[in-house]
Amino acid sequence: TWAHKSADRDRFRGLAVYGVDGTTMRVPDSEENRDYIGLGGQRARGGSGYPIVKMAALMALRSHLLVAASFGPYNNAEVGYAHDLWPKLPDDSIVILDKAYWGANILMPIAMAGRNRHWLTRGKTNFKGRLLRRLGKNDDLYELDVTPYARRKARARGCALPKTWTVRVIRYHRKGFRPSCVVTSLVDVDKYPADEIVRLYHERWELELGYGEVKTNMLDGIPLRSQKISRIHLPGGDSATASEPQQGPKKIHLAAPENGAPLPQSAQMQ
Repeated sequence: TWAHKSADRDRFRGLAVYGVDGTTMRVPDSEENRDYIGLGGQRARGGSGYPIVKMAALMALRSHLLVAASFGPYNNAEVGYAHDLWPKLPDDSIVILDKAYWGANILMPIAMAGRNRHWLTRGKTNFKGRLLRRLGKNDDLYELDVTPYARRKARARGCALPKTWTVRVIRYHRKGFRPSCVVTSLVDVDKYPADEIVRLYHERWELELGYGEVKTNMLDGIPLRSQKISRIHLPGGDSATASEPQQGPKKIHLAAPENGAPLPQSAQMQ
């Protein structure tokens, strides 16, 4: 695919670079959309006035090309949608995530499946665990217990986790910012220097830029137009999955504007 080929051309020390994050997309205010998707916004305030789809997408970070997306009701956690995306990660790759994805049941299956697949996320500055070894200044190897909760959640998805896991913790402080910390499965200090890992994590912002290109430039402010759940459309990429267990996955494709005019050139399928 375009996205995988672009990631293959611009690697980080032999690893194709991807990112996963959540976002939301507007859909028309139909009865079916309201019933299944629900209204966005805070429940305490009554939600928004129209249905909003919650989505997690896998993106080739250095080209902003979408590989796949999983979506469904607004009130579901984006992490649940992200689990659908892990099989799309190729061997010899790394996926960058924000700290909302921290958890053994979320991160360990990424590295356990496939060959040489890694993850990188932000951690807490007061990170706690059993220190195994000092790898360098502010660069440590830790062992963590896998909680019964994490093992139970992973087992429900067909993944048996061990009782412990090993992670690398890199602390750093950029002038003018608060002290920060990243955690990763890249434990080989010779192959993956700490300063390069820190710089790599900050490429996560490319996700926001990529989402902006899709939602602002490609869609030109047009909401996903379908009145029916089974026909929700998204722009670009290869495919997406509606997280709708009772009816199974659904393919989606790009929709034309309501007035029948052609899509902006940037949004047309090639």
